[in-house]
Amino acid sequence: MSQFNDVMAVRAAVLTITTDCQLRCSYCFEEDKAHNYMSEDDAMIIIKKLCDNFRENVYTHDPTAKLDISFFGGEPTLNFPIIKAIVEYCNEQEFIVQYGITTNCVHITDEMIDFFYDNNFGILVSIDGTKELHNRNRSNSYDTVVANIKRMFDGGLKLNMEARITIPPKDIRYTFQSMKDMYDLGFDRIAPCFVYDQEWDEEAYQQFEIEIRKIYDFALDKYNSEERRNLQVKNIEDFIYLCYDSDTNDTSPCGFGKNAWVAIGYDGELTPCHQVHTNFRNCEVLHMGNMITDEFDRSVMDMINVQFDRSTCGNCQYNNVCLGGCPAESFTNGHSFNDVNPAVCRHMDIMYHIATEYQDKILHSTNLRSRRLAILKRNLEFKQLLDTAIDHLHQNDINVIMLDFASIQESIFGEEKILLPPYIRLAERYIDIVSDKLLNDVVEELDKYQAIMNGGEMNGDN
Repeated sequence: MSQFNDVMAVRAAVLTITTDCQLRCSYCFEEDKAHNYMSEDDAMIIIKKLCDNFRENVYTHDPTAKLDISFFGGEPTLNFPIIKAIVEYCNEQEFIVQYGITTNCVHITDEMIDFFYDNNFGILVSIDGTKELHNRNRSNSYDTVVANIKRMFDGGLKLNMEARITIPPKDIRYTFQSMKDMYDLGFDRIAPCFVYDQEWDEEAYQQFEIEIRKIYDFALDKYNSEERRNLQVKNIEDFIYLCYDSDTNDTSPCGFGKNAWVAIGYDGELTPCHQVHTNFRNCEVLHMGNMITDEFDRSVMDMINVQFDRSTCGNCQYNNVCLGGCPAESFTNGHSFNDVNPAVCRHMDIMYHIATEYQDKILHSTNLRSRRLAILKRNLEFKQLLDTAIDHLHQNDINVIMLDFASIQESIFGEEKILLPPYIRLAERYIDIVSDKLLNDVVEELDKYQAIMNGGEMNGDN
């Protein structure tokens, strides 16, 4: 059996610190809702080993790297003392740790608000859009949740909060209204997420397209208005990114089965996905070991990497833009990581056509108040600058080449953090080519000068 540190170089971990929850959401994938809580002793063992692994296998080689810790449940705020203990330990480390939490916002105290603010938590709020839907799916908790969200906004957390709306096919007609209700509530970042392990019929697909078009129209209207308020809808941003320049896409799914990402249960159990801890159908097959008992079996990762094969999608026109859905969900439903849900394929077809239809209109809107799309727009401008500069190389005009060279170098050094890696690599190749060309030109001129000094005859221009 391999050792954890021999295989893993963890950059991100999800900690399921309890399986307990106040709600019983109708669509929840979690089957284990027992009152299980991570103890402080176990939490300290787990976080120390995680930090040691990050320090030795990541930070030593990349001092700019940050460790991401996300708290999950159940409802993680029910085990708030453990969150505090883990964060306190991490804050003492020499590297930066970033924190996130997924919460239903039923149990939010003033202490939690201050703590999340002081430690710059990213907060994913599970809320189901309209009051009617939320109360039907989430135990009549809407008024309590909204009151807590407003308190969190007032406590300075608004910029760090995202609304995650879970939408099963039977509620698809409420998609746009749910998104708009969250925007009206005050969320600038909204992520409508669709349930794929339930049956979708043709009527649901048709309504899905109608609702997505409504969201795009709403966003386009906001991006062309004079309102100075941001709007970031995950579905819009994801698909415009994926569809605009497919050559830059990484179409592998999440960190499932990779050594940089791990999910850890309340009892120290190691799995490749946080869904596994509370899903009885998967827990034995995808059990990778335990942080508390120092067990680690890499055969699960090997199985995932060997079996994960989307070659059947090779002829699909969306192969370069599709992430293939959730592999853990595919495994749960069909005992194969490669059984892409037909609903995922149909949604991809709809989303791709809508995104390509709207992308230019959105990226050229007068008030694009989406940071991620603004970054994409800047990358496309940089790509155009690169293409023009490469064309100029054939003209052999040294003045034009030098101007292009300076502009590209300035962009790389000034905007490295926002430029896409494929464009940076292309720019670096361009710089190497120009540097070699300039060096050759200098050598050629020196040879000419030396010939003149030696009284030789020159053929061609001096």
